[in-house]
Amino acid sequence: MPLKDDPRITKGLARLRAKGLRVAFEELEVDRWAVIGIDITSIVNYIKRTIEKEIFYPNIYVYVDLENKIIEIHVWRGSTPQKVRELMLTEKQREELLREYAKLKQGVTT
Repeated sequence: MPLKDDPRITKGLARLRAKGLRVAFEELEVDRWAVIGIDITSIVNYIKRTIEKEIFYPNIYVYVDLENKIIEIHVWRGSTPQKVRELMLTEKQREELLREYAKLKQGVTT
């Protein structure tokens, strides 16, 4: 039986996808060896959602600084601090660029 058809594998992949993770499966040798890949961006978003669910505070922003390999959890009272607004804007711009890059990449490969 191919690994992709093994119920333990298919259920595991379904559980990962249900958590919002983008998962790819590639069988390298039929019935013997496969690789499961998980998109890093989806892992980061999963971690952010998990953290936000655990801290019960209305003003929270989770920022993942990949360059410095740190997760910053910002909490505040009153209006959103300027630095947090800048981080939010920067993150939105980065996400838009990544979406555009993915669209371009799909256009080239198809």
